[in-house]
Order: sequence, then structure tokens, then C-alpha cells
Amino acid sequence: LADDVLAGGLVPDDAVTDGAVQRDAAAAGAPAEPASASASPLGPTLEEITVLASPTQTTFDFALEAGTHYSVGREEIEIANYRSLDEVLEFVPGINVRVGGDGRPRVDMRGLRSRQIKVLVNGIPINAVGDGSFDPSMIPAEYIQSVDVLPGAGSQLYGDGALAGAINVVTRRGEIGREITTRAEVGNGGASRLAGTYAEGFARGDVFVSVSRRDRDNFPLSKDFLPTALENGGARQNSDLNRNSLFGVSHYALTDSLEVGFTLNYQKGESGVPTSIYDDRNDIFAPRPRYERREEDDGWFAQLSSHYNAGGAIENLNSIYITNDTEVTSRYADASFTPTDDPTIRNTFTDTTKGRIIGGRNIFTLDGGRFGRLSFMLAGRQERLQSECIIKDLPVVDTTAPPNLADADRYTLAFTELTTGGFGDLAAQPGVPIPVAELTAANRPDGGIDFSISNIAGTTFGDQTYLKYVYLAPGPGFDLATLSWAQAADSQGEIGNVNIRSETVDGYDYSVRVNFRRPEQANPANGGSLFDGETASWIFDQGNVNDFFGAPVSQPGMPDVYAAVGYRRVDPAGFWGASDEQGNGGVDADAYNVSVAALSAVPGDGLGGGLVANPEIGEPLVDIRVCASGGGGGGGGGGNNRVESVSGLTFVERTLTQDRQILVGSTALEYSVEPIAGLGLVGSLGLHGSRNEDEDGVWVGRAEPGYSLGGFYSLTDWLRLRSTFARKVRIPTVAQLYDPDRGNPELDFEIAESVEAGFDWQGDALRFGATLFRQWVENFIQTDPLTERYSNIAKLRFTGLETYAGLNLGERTTLRGGYTWLESEDQSPGTQRDEQQYTPRHRVVLSADQAISSTLKLHVGAEYTADQVYYSRTFIVEKAKLPNYFVLDANLSWSPPDEDFTLYVGADNLFDADYVESYA
Repeated sequence: LADDVLAGGLVPDDAVTDGAVQRDAAAAGAPAEPASASASPLGPTLEEITVLASPTQTTFDFALEAGTHYSVGREEIEIANYRSLDEVLEFVPGINVRVGGDGRPRVDMRGLRSRQIKVLVNGIPINAVGDGSFDPSMIPAEYIQSVDVLPGAGSQLYGDGALAGAINVVTRRGEIGREITTRAEVGNGGASRLAGTYAEGFARGDVFVSVSRRDRDNFPLSKDFLPTALENGGARQNSDLNRNSLFGVSHYALTDSLEVGFTLNYQKGESGVPTSIYDDRNDIFAPRPRYERREEDDGWFAQLSSHYNAGGAIENLNSIYITNDTEVTSRYADASFTPTDDPTIRNTFTDTTKGRIIGGRNIFTLDGGRFGRLSFMLAGRQERLQSECIIKDLPVVDTTAPPNLADADRYTLAFTELTTGGFGDLAAQPGVPIPVAELTAANRPDGGIDFSISNIAGTTFGDQTYLKYVYLAPGPGFDLATLSWAQAADSQGEIGNVNIRSETVDGYDYSVRVNFRRPEQANPANGGSLFDGETASWIFDQGNVNDFFGAPVSQPGMPDVYAAVGYRRVDPAGFWGASDEQGNGGVDADAYNVSVAALSAVPGDGLGGGLVANPEIGEPLVDIRVCASGGGGGGGGGGNNRVESVSGLTFVERTLTQDRQILVGSTALEYSVEPIAGLGLVGSLGLHGSRNEDEDGVWVGRAEPGYSLGGFYSLTDWLRLRSTFARKVRIPTVAQLYDPDRGNPELDFEIAESVEAGFDWQGDALRFGATLFRQWVENFIQTDPLTERYSNIAKLRFTGLETYAGLNLGERTTLRGGYTWLESEDQSPGTQRDEQQYTPRHRVVLSADQAISSTLKLHVGAEYTADQVYYSRTFIVEKAKLPNYFVLDANLSWSPPDEDFTLYVGADNLFDADYVESYA
């Protein structure tokens, strides 16, 4: 079977014995036999992929044989004493498990990230509703029977989302008889682990239950770690962990052909988020530190499944499921991780996010023997994301404000180059103000304000200078918490969003920022972006012009101003800068940004000057959400919502909520045939679509096709050749579509095209194989540096080689290993990055098991990671390289002859290596 051929034989031969068939046969008085040992020479069953029902299934998935497949079985998990899924995956070729800025392990597959990997537990997709990623440490090893890793995963029967590939977790089942196990573990850093399992099988069914608890006060740093101002070594700051898990699964055979199953899982926990170890603005690579905790990290999922098998010719797999997860994240002001009473502190928050998926899937298979096999899949799900964030960011203004300049209905503000900050010695006559923009605001007859701004910069700041921001400072009595806005229907430039948050520009504090979009993303019907000579218009639904311009924005020792605008220009290569206006992102920021203040606000009466009150609403009213945490590879945090103290201002809390959903559906048809002995061919065609609200609140539907072709040929009993080609589709997540700060309802689907070819060789003692692959990814979703919204702006290419080997030296010694070479290329338009950061070019994994005696066993695992780069936060991007590292794990276990008790002692990172997976 393929489990013997692939991944060094990590699954023992007896692991494929079909417990359900044994029970049914025993009940009928027939001898028990493995169900699939002789049914076909082609490999693992479809059940091993979808795990939607009982292992009584006897048909086979050709796509599994044609593509790359690694499997880790229960025996390996027990010997290595793995604690959770991330540790199980650590030693699989093509996989890189790393910890980034949010403190959680992230799984990369062939260069692509967690959100591009489809993860299933007994057929239940567990990718998060928000960003589409998954936390592998949430799946304890106690209930894992085996893990199938399928890089590429070209079969369209997986549905959408498997851009990089798929990971399928098969949970344990009860066998004939009863088994109860307990486990207790303690370690340094205050680590402990308690677990128990109950398993029982009977004539027509089985049950398995697992309960576990995992705690950690901290994880220890290496003795070679060099202390910093934020991390003094020893116990890693804010790295505690608590996880509790309850899992149960049961199956029952209603008839000889029909079995039903039920799965239930519950998780509850909390954890710290280790902060960046540097706080140096001269460090252009380090993320700004943030102090966060996940106060709650809870969730549950349930599934009801059925499996009908009419003698192997007709099969039907059905599944309905629901997943729920809740995460509560709090951001604090400092390393005390306690709420502060300081009223000058802004941007602390508590964010509660709930995700839910309700879905179902049906796979119908007709096996025609030598005429081939036809499978049809139909799946659908609803994804819903709810959140409530309480953030302290509303400035309270002194109610004893200076008198208004005038009780006007209209104001005009002129922005001139004499009040320029940021880039540019301007080629203008000294003392002669050069106008660059004009802002007009007028009271609306039905309440609220009409705004209109014209860009008249010309070439003052270089060719194609783009007006990006308008900064406003409403005075006392203006309720920011309930402010809503809309783009005017006749606006030439398109409004990206309106940020309700305090920002400092050239020393002045503003609380509202209007953001204009990048030209490539502007609505063509509205005339594109705000270049020279163009005008943008928007509407506020409350207040009047005196709230904004009746009194100036003041700073001691500085002239009074009334508003500011921010410009950005393009360098000769066409790159748009990617940091904030004041140059905090690095030394090159001023080469791309300029801020201009308005020194006067000229009052007027009525709606003169060509401004027309427009009662039409061009876009739905929205509010801004700025309490999202950082995270991901290399960290995050900081940015415009960095926690900080602003002297002279007082901040109060406001509550932001959202409730969004999308509908996703997939259908696929797959045909496989064995025209001659040893030759297998498979092809599948799928259609994957979604329905979601666009920016006008209208539900729209989109769909993209996917397909795959593959085949394998057994040259001899010990050598098999295989190859696949596939086009895969990933649908944007709810957060990517609707996050009020960065969401973009117009996002396209991510598309990956992949091709691979490889071989598997199996001898009596030695097994090895290799796969050469290339993958092209288009419409890759990233945050656009100019609009700060999610956009399909990236294009990537990955080329690689994966190898594996397994060697059995008698009955006592087993060696396994793998090597991955991966070359990434960033082909995004205008990019300054030649490769993807945090993507190792070389990675070697080795493991060995040695039975020293009949009661004493040694397990060793080693990994070597080399040549991975990361990039600066500056506009002119600089590249740096992480040090290569080698990590060795080992444990020694002893079992008495009756094998009812095992004692082990082990060490992770045995040589105390000081290594970095993500800078800072």
C-alpha cells in the first residue's frame, strides 16, 4: 500500500486493517480479513482523504497515487511523544513550521502559508473564518491516528482552498475490546500535560473519547541568547499557554451496507503573545513591540456522517458539520499586561471575534471495474464572522473652546507649499505660496456636511504626485463614535475609506483621516484616483462646518492650522511607498511622502464657489475598525494604532461591531481508470464559487473552474513514476472581504497552477523517492501599501525538489529523512522583493528509532534550516538573512515486559541552540 511506499513507511502494515469489516465479519461468523489488502494494487482508499465515514470503503483514489503523499502514523506519534499536530508535521518534507509575530505555530507548505492549506479533521475543515489560517497546536496528539500530508493536492474533490495542498487528520477509533490509557508529563518552564483516552469496539460499532490538558508557564530561552531592553533572557516574556481539549467519535453500522458516525470536539484555552524583543526605530527590520494576550481561545466542532457501500460498486459519503471558535484578544500599554487608568493612553483594546461555519458535503462514487471509476462531489458552506471591539481611541476635547471665527455655512481651505513637511526642496520662489490643493466644506440642507477637495499640485512634488490623505480635526461636541460617511455620486477620485482614529502629522493631532485609493483600484466610472486637476467629494452624515473649521488645531510654539493633506509620489521604477507619512518607517520615507497644512479657513455663506450639495449616497455608510492585532510571519503590530501616550489629550472608549457572512459552494467530477496493469490515469474538473455583498450592499456571485490531470506507472514491483498538473482556487475569507479597515469586497479568487513529477522506489529495507515541482500563484492577496486594503497585487512562483528516504536496519533500527530545496520568486508588478521572506531555501529533516533492548527505545529527531531572508519596513526595501540553524530533539522510553506502563525522559532542542524563525 502507498503508506508503505511513502514517507519511509511511517504507518505499520497492520494499521490498514479494517476494524469495521472485522466486526461485521465476526458477527456473521466469518473470518476477519483486511478489507483492502487485495482489493486493488493502486493504494489508499478515498476514505483516507475525506474521512467522511467508515473504513469499510474499498475504492481507491487515483489522485493520491499520482501526486505526492506523506503519512505519519500512530506508531511514530507514540515513539516520538509528539504533543500536537505542529510537532507531528515538523519532520515532513516540504513543510516548514515556524512561529511568527502572533506567537502561534504556522505551517508553510512548499512556500505557501497556512491560509492556503486546507486542513481537515475527519473531513471537517478547520481553517479559521477570519484569515483562513489554522493553529496546529490546537489539535492534541492524543486523538490522532494518522496524518496525511498532500502537497499539491490536485484533486478537485477537495473543493476550494487547497492552493498549497491539504492536510488530513484521521482520528482514532475503538477496536474490539476496551482500552483505557492515561498520560502525565512535566517539564521545565512549568510545563505539564495530562491526558486520558477511552476506546471500545463492539459487534456493530465503536467509540473513542480523549480528554487532555496542557499547561506552560513560559518557554525557556537559550543560554546563548543576548538580552535586550525588552527581553532579559531566561523565561520568554508572556509565553504562557493553557489548553484543554475534549474529543469524542462514535460509529454504528445500521446495516451491512450503511454506517453512521458522530464526531464532537471542544477546546478551551488562553495564552500570551510574546512581544518583539526590540524597540528601536533605527532598526528598519523589527516590528514595533505590542503587549497582547489571548484571554480566550475557545472552540468546538461537530459532525454527523454516513457511509453507504453497496458491495464496492456504489458508494455514497455524506457529512454535515458545524464549527465555532471564539478568540478574545486584549492589547495593553506595557509589559505589566494589566489595564491602565492613564487617560492619555490611546489604542488599548479588547477584541472579541467569533467565527462559525455550517456546511455539508456529498461524494457519490460509481466503480465500473475495468471501465474506471466516476466520483461526483457537491459541497457547500456558510462562513460567518462576528466581532466586537472596545477600543480607547476617542479624544476628548476641552469644551471651553475658543470662539468661532464665523458662524458660516461654508469654508474654503488652501494648502500651499510654504507649509510643507516631508520630501521636497521645492523649485519655487522663496516666500511665494504655491497652491497644491483646495478643500471646500458646506453644510447639507438635510444635515451633515458636503466635502470636496481638488488636487492642484501639478508637478510641484514630482510627476504623477498622488493625493492620498486628508486630515481633519473636529472640535468639541462632535460625536466621532457615531460618524458615518459616504462617497458622493459625482466624485472623480474614489474614496478608499474614512479612518476615525487620532494621528499626528508634523506635530499636530487629527482624529479623522480620509483615504483615497490607488489608481489601479479606483472605480473607472468615478474617473480614477485623485491626480492633478481632479476632484473628490464625500459626505458626513452629521455635524456642521463650524465643528471642523471654526477653531484651529494648535500646538505650543507652532502656527495654528486647520487641516492637512498627505501626498505620495512614484519613484522611477513605479513603486508606491509603504509606510506612514512622517517617515517613521525608515530613513527613506521622506523620499515618497509630503504633508501640507492649511494655515487658514476662509468662511463663506451658502453653497457658492461651484460646490453642489449632493444628496445621493454613492457607497454605503461604514465605520472604521482599527483594533486588529498584528501577527503573521515576522511579526506585526505598531502602525497607526500603536499604543502610546499623547500628552495633553484624554481618550475614551468606543465599541465597534461587525457581523458578516459569505456562502461558498463547490462541485467536482473525477474519473479514474487503469487501462493496463500498472498504469493509472485520473482527471477531475471542478467549479468553485461564492456569494457575498459587494461595496454597494448587493449580493453577487462569482465562480472559477479548477481542474487536474495525473497519472502513474509502475515500471516494476519496486519502482513507480507519477506526475500531476492542477489548477486550484482559493476564495477570499470573510475578513479579507469585509474587515472595515482593510477589507475589499471586490477581491478576486487566488489561483494556483502547479505541475509535479516524481518517483517512488521500494525495496525490502530501503525506500526513497523524489518530487520536482513548480507552482505559479496569481491574484495573491496582500495589503496594498498605498490604500492599506487587501488587494490581488502579488504574483509568485515556487520551484522545488522534495526527497525522502526510509531505511530499516533489522527489526531494531529505523531511519527516516527528507530534504527540501525551494526557490521562491516574487513576480508582483513593481515589487522590490526578488523572493518571499521567511521561506527557507534548504531544509533537512531526520529521525531515527533504535530499540536498545526489548524494553528500552531511543528516538532522535533533527532539523536543519538554511537560507531564509526577510525585508525591511522602509520604502526602499532592504533584505537581510536569518542565521541558519540546527535543532536536535531526543527522548528515551522504557516499558516493562507487560507493556502496560511506559516511562520516558526527553529534551526539545537538546543542544540548547539559540535560533530565530522570525526576526525579533
